[in-house]
Amino acid sequence: MSRLLVAGEGELRERLQAALADLPLASLEPGTEAASGDCVLLVLDTPLPGEELEWQRRCRAAGASLLPVRVDGSELLVGPWVPPAGPGCVACLEHRRQAIQPLKTFRRVNEAAAQWARKHGKSHPWLNPIARGLAEERIRVELDGWRQGTGGELRNRVWFIELSTSHVSEHSFLPFPRCPVCGELPEDSAGAVQPPRASIPKPDRLSLRVPERPLELGELRRRFVDHRTGLIANEYVQRDNEVLALAVSELPLDFRDQREPGIGRCNSFAQSEFTALLEALERYAGLRPMGKRTVVRGSYRQLAPQAIDPAELILHAPEQYTRPGFPFVPYSPDLEFNWVWGYSFRRREPVLVPEQSAYYRLVDLTREPNRENLFAFEISNGCALGGCLEEAILHGLFEVAERDGFLMTWYARLSAPRVDLHSFGDPELELMLDRLESRGFQVHAFNTTYDLRIPSFWVMAVNQRGEGLQTYSAGGAHMDPLKAVHGGLSEVAAGVFDFVRIYPKERERLLTLAEHPEKVRTMRDHALLFGLPELRSRLDFLLDSGRPVQTAREAFPEWYAKGPSTDLARDLEGCVRHFLDSGCDVIAVEQTPPELRQVGVRSVKVLATGSLTMTFGHDFTRLHGATRLSTVPVSFGYRAPGELFPINSFPHPFP
Repeated sequence: MSRLLVAGEGELRERLQAALADLPLASLEPGTEAASGDCVLLVLDTPLPGEELEWQRRCRAAGASLLPVRVDGSELLVGPWVPPAGPGCVACLEHRRQAIQPLKTFRRVNEAAAQWARKHGKSHPWLNPIARGLAEERIRVELDGWRQGTGGELRNRVWFIELSTSHVSEHSFLPFPRCPVCGELPEDSAGAVQPPRASIPKPDRLSLRVPERPLELGELRRRFVDHRTGLIANEYVQRDNEVLALAVSELPLDFRDQREPGIGRCNSFAQSEFTALLEALERYAGLRPMGKRTVVRGSYRQLAPQAIDPAELILHAPEQYTRPGFPFVPYSPDLEFNWVWGYSFRRREPVLVPEQSAYYRLVDLTREPNRENLFAFEISNGCALGGCLEEAILHGLFEVAERDGFLMTWYARLSAPRVDLHSFGDPELELMLDRLESRGFQVHAFNTTYDLRIPSFWVMAVNQRGEGLQTYSAGGAHMDPLKAVHGGLSEVAAGVFDFVRIYPKERERLLTLAEHPEKVRTMRDHALLFGLPELRSRLDFLLDSGRPVQTAREAFPEWYAKGPSTDLARDLEGCVRHFLDSGCDVIAVEQTPPELRQVGVRSVKVLATGSLTMTFGHDFTRLHGATRLSTVPVSFGYRAPGELFPINSFPHPFP
């Protein structure tokens, strides 16, 4: 017969047990264990580090449920309900809390209070009768539910009772996939790699979005956003942008006082908030493996031919590794590191990919040693979400093409032709242009579409009023040229006015960076640097090229002649074919964590061998083995065969 047991020690346990005397609560005496089917109410007013986790381990080993109640700093916590098995436990809750608000200092204060109480045989000094009464009510509801077979309302939920005000708030959390206590990630394997489907009819010929099920902003907020326990800590809108409705969702980076923003740049705040949440989730999926457990480790020499050659991913030059403080280790075919499985479109089969190429935050090298043998700088380049795997891969390809086209233009100083933005005839585009121009910025869109053949743009806002920030750049790529240029222009409109405000305070530092480009470290440095009028001439190869301006139809005749297909799989196949024809293999690594899979979203990292990858921090440039930098300018008539030209070694202006 299942029993209702109470464990723990201290005044809080005694008072709660007395208040709940009408329930059949039996004491779990020291040296005894719960049995399968039991429920243990654990009450700790002066918990020791790890004490709650140890009780959870004992309960799960016995097949019992656990309801913890404990004082934590200035709060009394009730929950979560931890069942005998399955994901979701007190360690998951602790991970989510710590990720949002690292509590090291707070923990020391709390532990000091607990130690004082234990030393003097007293209750926790901050406990009070009102807080106990509130906790008693919630515990009673939960235990009554358990007795009636409907318990578990606090499964993956917790009550916070503020001791000084008696304010109560309930917060939900998602199980942490990598939880060392309850995590159940499957092993990564070649057999789990899903090849692309042959046909995916589109509901709308002009749309590349094929959701598995409809997603709504309200659902995303309820599931993912919570300032105490959420996967996403916070979201807010920026109402001071002069062109777009901007929204930001903040993704906490595990156990660090850092947050990575997801940004929405749309014409309505609701759509921007929706986009910002999805971008934050995309970042989350790309940090480290959350949907599967990496099990393959070895060198390329040991694992070939199942593995791709990391040298084909365009790495750092040998001399970069010798610079003082350079955090990466030189790559060699004998270097051992972790590998994950992806799908090669060239081979049409699963292949092994360096784990560090598929995820971009395995180790924080600013705080931790390079234990993973990381050999290259990585960002979220090529990470994307979709309603299905193919949709995600397609949008990852767009980002790879966008960055490649931008960097090809910059490093080779290609005088890419302007495209007349008015020739698109799009009202939204015209409205953004009008708003920017009325505030003193002329906008240019340069056609950076080369051998990858996906319409790509370098969009640049140029100051026409003389003073202040001079230029601001961004990129965009998409099968549809209008959506490509719209993406780039939205990026410009979203960022330029923030940089206008920042620039005057940063000018002296930027002049130093211009003299010492090796000191350029961050995305912000790269973009702000070209606010300097002193660097205007470095953009003359684009702005003063003298090339004829193209209309949209002249620049992209194939698109305007054929238009989009009615099948997403055919769209993906066509874009992949462009990469393969240029000599690049396309590899897709699925990243989808369980939190995203539950809402019908898939996430991927797309890699293209031989393509130019975006880096930030001038010392981290990756150009070793970039043979297309020599061939593409010749193929497109920018250079004569055999003509030698220096690589543009100054930091790029991509934000």
